[in-house]
Formats: sequence, structure tokens, C-alpha cells
Amino acid sequence: DLGGAAPAPPAGTPAAQPAGSRAAPAERIRAVLSAETRSGRWLVPEVLEVVACCGSCTLDLTQAVVQHRAVRIDARLWCSTLTVLVPEGIDVRLEAGANVLGDRRLRTPGRVTRGAPVLVVGGTVVLSTLTVRTPGRVAAVLRALFDA
Repeated sequence: DLGGAAPAPPAGTPAAQPAGSRAAPAERIRAVLSAETRSGRWLVPEVLEVVACCGSCTLDLTQAVVQHRAVRIDARLWCSTLTVLVPEGIDVRLEAGANVLGDRRLRTPGRVTRGAPVLVVGGTVVLSTLTVRTPGRVAAVLRALFDA
């Protein structure tokens, strides 16, 4: 997960690349007149492209497996919403980018855990909303109850 050392990947996922090797191509998520969600235990690629047109996308990284020191999310949003949920302590960097009648929000406590991975989020936001935040307290309590 993003909260510290990377746990073993879920069964059937590829191993991390050796140092000095070429990065794999970016994984792309598309939401055109639809909704896309990634949650639970999933393997986060080093670069993730999110393209949404009149759609919504939610990326829940709170239980995700991260095998890279830095992860980049490149968003291209038109009349859409992208919500990225991150665990507390993650180093989030919301880049300025093309923003046309759009909204970019960073709602994290601001305390970064030493050695935590870096999440860089950037891209184009047109008539859309891009939000990076920690889960609400109620959601965190419910997740703890049901995951125990």
C-alpha cells in the first residue's frame, strides 16, 4: 500500500522491473459517458493515464499495491470528475496545468510520512473537477471494521 514498504503483489501480477530497465508504457483508463473505479488491492503502474469525457473516475489508492518510488497520474478530463483517494502521509504533488472552467483540489492533512512514495497528479481539466484527498473519517472507520 502507499503507507510504507510495498507488500507482495497480488497473485498473478508481474514482478517489479530491475533498476535501469525501461519503464513499461503507461496504463490507460477511459471513461466516456461512463464511470470507472479502481479500488481494493490493485497494482498501481508507474504512470497512469486517465481520459474521461462526460464520465467519472475514482482511483482508491488506500489499499493499492505500489512498487514504485514515484507514481504519476496524467489526467485529461472534459466535463468529468476524477477523484483520487490516498492514505494519510503520502507525498502528493498536484501540478498546475491547463485548467478551463475546471477545479483542482488537494485535500490531504499535509503531513508526509518519511520515505513515503510520491504521487504526482497533473493534466488538463476542462469543465471538470480533479480532487485528491484522504478518505473521510467515517469511511476509514467502516473500512477498518470490515477489513478486520
